[in-house]
Amino acid sequence: MPELPEVETVRRSLLDSVVGQRISGLRLGDFPGVLADQRAEDVLARIAGREIAGIHRRAKYLIVDLDDGTAIVVHLRMTGRLTLVDRSEPPLRFERRLPLPAPVDSVEALGFGVNRLVDDLAGWLLARGLGVVRMSLTLVHERYLRERGMPPTTATFALGAPARTPAHLHAVLRERLARVALPAPVEAIVLSSDETAPLASRNLGLLPEDAADAVVVPLVERLRSRLGDHAVATLAMRAEHRPEQAASEVPVLSRSASFAHSGTGSRATRARANKTPASPRADAAQHPPAPAAAPRPLWLLDMARPLGGVVEAKPWVLRDGPERIESGWWDGRDCRRDYFVAETADGEMAWIYRDHRYGTDDGEWFMHGLFA
Repeated sequence: MPELPEVETVRRSLLDSVVGQRISGLRLGDFPGVLADQRAEDVLARIAGREIAGIHRRAKYLIVDLDDGTAIVVHLRMTGRLTLVDRSEPPLRFERRLPLPAPVDSVEALGFGVNRLVDDLAGWLLARGLGVVRMSLTLVHERYLRERGMPPTTATFALGAPARTPAHLHAVLRERLARVALPAPVEAIVLSSDETAPLASRNLGLLPEDAADAVVVPLVERLRSRLGDHAVATLAMRAEHRPEQAASEVPVLSRSASFAHSGTGSRATRARANKTPASPRADAAQHPPAPAAAPRPLWLLDMARPLGGVVEAKPWVLRDGPERIESGWWDGRDCRRDYFVAETADGEMAWIYRDHRYGTDDGEWFMHGLFA
């Protein structure tokens, strides 16, 4: 905790730098809760464009006087300092360098140093109410190699959702480092946060078993760390009636960034939740129940398999259908099919269709998928 002389020193050092300047913006960095229950937008609306007329001190509080007679009261907390940075500097980010006692030429030997940096990152995130979305680990090689032009080895990590639990970050980094091949010995490690997002704290329990919850690293993140970001994909639905074109592969990496902005709609959601609910009859009139979805198989074949004489040799039982799908006339890949859910002679449930693209009623039978 700073004493009175230290607070006075900070006050005097700010006089020549900020007095006479106008406030143009507000950015929360070190402590998201510094404004208590005030919103940053509301505070900025009151102080934007105001000129700083002076700075005086009362006990351990710094009082920044504005030209409209109001003031901003600042307490230095435990740090005992205010940081003056250039306005063009990017948002605050974590970056920590750890020199190694001796050059290391194996990835396994880096584990202890990486764990230390991860613990520092977790504490930095917890103090700011943040979770890391993207981070990078830079392995700095020996000096004589850097002088010869060898660049550092950098490994990047993108998480599926903001996280700050040390065990979670350790597991992700360990999987990712297993794929790194060191071209030369390493003499220092640098861990930095490239992208962060707000992350609420977890409520702690009073019982001993509440603190014993094991940290579960999502399987997708483990696969991405071990195989690479672009080796793992997910399915994204498309507005398309033809089953073989109704979904497409999307890299998981392109979807994880959305978590960083997931709070943008929270205020609108709360506003809708606070509205007085309508009566059940009025709500049913405005939102009629959706029709039951047609059955879709869990396993869709890459290409429909002609059944040929299979059905004739051992007849299948049609359990549901037909469902007519007719589409694609505009792109030259038109289809006209009647889909059925059929039970095979072995008791499996298959998704089959009859092809009517040539306008006949006795088209060939194809199997397009299997139900679990």
